[in-house]
Amino acid sequence: MWQRVESKPYHARYEWIHSTKGPNEGVLEQREVGICCRDSEGRERIETRTGSEFDRLESAEIYDPVSELEFILIGDSQVIQFSPDPSAFSAHTIGLDDGSAIVLPDVRQERIGQYVGQKEVEGMMCNGYKIVREGRYKLEYWLSTDLEQILRMTISTESRKSEYRVFDIHRVNSDKSIFAMPQRSQEHLICL
Repeated sequence: MWQRVESKPYHARYEWIHSTKGPNEGVLEQREVGICCRDSEGRERIETRTGSEFDRLESAEIYDPVSELEFILIGDSQVIQFSPDPSAFSAHTIGLDDGSAIVLPDVRQERIGQYVGQKEVEGMMCNGYKIVREGRYKLEYWLSTDLEQILRMTISTESRKSEYRVFDIHRVNSDKSIFAMPQRSQEHLICL
């Protein structure tokens, strides 16, 4: 069965800020912005936007446990579809200094890390968890118990820091059509 979070719809904006120590003690910063949402049946969409004056969609990750479909829409013309096997759940990762990567926490999976307490984030009570791997990385995230969504996350290594935040949260049920594979894109389907 496909994992899902039901009856907790929302629509929000998110941002990732990746800071890397550069030469001469300078810091290089890269920012990713987008929109994330979930409907009451557990469908999820994460859009990466340009974030410029002429804001437009770059890509959208769609997870539809109702139709048992997971895919990425690139622009408005190409779709990459993942395995329909629910045990082949795709995960978000982030690279570490040594070239390896770690899987980021996901609300559809078992909680990872040591519980560190509660605090309010974006007006919602959150449970905090942390993972420390000495010499490799420190990860801390705050999960809204009401929304079942990670609202803050920080991953730190010796040379990098990545900060994620969800904000401008609205408790609305998105139209299910935004989670459907566009008909015009099906001819560009790439199965992995």
